[in-house]
Amino acid sequence: MRHNSLTLAADELNVSQVAVSRQVRVLEDYMGVTLFRRLNRGL
Repeated sequence: MRHNSLTLAADELNVSQVAVSRQVRVLEDYMGVTLFRRLNRGL
């Protein structure tokens, strides 16, 4: 991930941070793997 932040990625895509977060979760659930290590201040 280029920004290490779902918020910055969402801003670039002109969608909400919640929308990006949900899509990442859906993809992780589908694939059965964790794609990002979540930290307090980013990914």
